[in-house]
Amino acid sequence: MTERVAWVQMGWFEPFFWRWFLLRMATMMVPALLCFHWGAGVIGLACFTLGALPWPTRVTVDASGVTVASFLARASWPAATIERIYFQLDPRRLVWPRYATLVVERPGRPPARIFGSTAQLTALAQTAEELGLGAKQPPAATLEV
Repeated sequence: MTERVAWVQMGWFEPFFWRWFLLRMATMMVPALLCFHWGAGVIGLACFTLGALPWPTRVTVDASGVTVASFLARASWPAATIERIYFQLDPRRLVWPRYATLVVERPGRPPARIFGSTAQLTALAQTAEELGLGAKQPPAATLEV
């Protein structure tokens, strides 16, 4: 099952994060800097603004594991490397609106938090449960949806 989500929070050392960052910089900064160089500052600001808009992020849960994709960047986590998948309230303080989060825990890595609507994350979690991904019990302080 594939769902479009608001965003995915990962650790700094994930290759997906750096691919995503470099693609964003390349599509945002290079055209803007070329326009500034040629004296078209307004067009350069427009290129920068359009490049800074959020790109859709897609999360796919299937028998092979979890896949996160955004434009040309893609990360796949095999089913064997996933310890747990569970819901949690948005762990950040003083944010509005508070999203539901789907947490994907992998050994030796910081957990990946997928932010989105409750309906989308519920569908992903049900698919993961049906496929037996992350079958271990969630921590006691989580929100069951």
